[in-house]
Amino acid sequence: MIFHAVASEGGITAAATVVGVSKSTVSTALARLEAMLGVKLVQRSTRRLRLTEAGQRLLVHCERMRAELNDASLSMESFQHSVSGKITITAPTASGHMFLPDLLNAFRAQHRAIDFAVTLTDQEVDLIGGGVDVAFRTGIQRDSSLIVRPLMDFEIKIYAPASLVRTTGLPTKPQDLARFDCLHHPAIPHWQLARGKETYAFKPAQNVSAQNLTFLRRMLIGSRSLAALPSYLVEEDIAAGRLVCVLPDWSIETMPFALVYPSKRQPSQAITKFIEFTVEYFRQA
Repeated sequence: MIFHAVASEGGITAAATVVGVSKSTVSTALARLEAMLGVKLVQRSTRRLRLTEAGQRLLVHCERMRAELNDASLSMESFQHSVSGKITITAPTASGHMFLPDLLNAFRAQHRAIDFAVTLTDQEVDLIGGGVDVAFRTGIQRDSSLIVRPLMDFEIKIYAPASLVRTTGLPTKPQDLARFDCLHHPAIPHWQLARGKETYAFKPAQNVSAQNLTFLRRMLIGSRSLAALPSYLVEEDIAAGRLVCVLPDWSIETMPFALVYPSKRQPSQAITKFIEFTVEYFRQA
């Protein structure tokens, strides 16, 4: 508080140095405070400021406020350090690689006493039976035993290696897709494309089929094929010119990405902190 600095240091110049602002800022703030309270707080002289009776009373309240603020700060610091434990997490391989490292680094910068056990798998894990605290999942969650905290939505679109543009050219309409080899994920057996009210159903050739999206993305870059992939997975490749979006006006599907945890299990303080941190982290992303 500027008034407390003026009272403690006995002058405008010294107070400005302590607070880290200009002398004019201190003088203006002090004048506004006196105008707001309707009383004179200091008697000014050429050498030193002296508190009036009203100023002395205000200083007592300022000292109390500073003490309470310090106590609150110590209490919060103790609270932060007291939260500890271990959180077991599962996530799909591709989205886990993409999001979890930065998320966990950001969280652990604030909560070093909380440990994590992370499993990346494309198989849906039984949270209760598997002893998992929280899981990241894509798609609509229909399990009523889970609490779902939405994080974001992403689109699944068709992508191709940039080299294919230079040698073969890209499809200009959905019917052209049949001319191309395709990399296939079993979870997307049909490419149900939509553009506004228009739709087109296409069954891709299963020239290479794999259950791992990261594998398909890596293979696509060096191939002469097409693949349906989530948009978050290829953002860097698009920016670097390694991949291009095919039929960019058409989307196969919009998928939700969420954090889920068992509704019948009371989460620990550490888990609660991680859940709320994660929701806010994705909200600001």
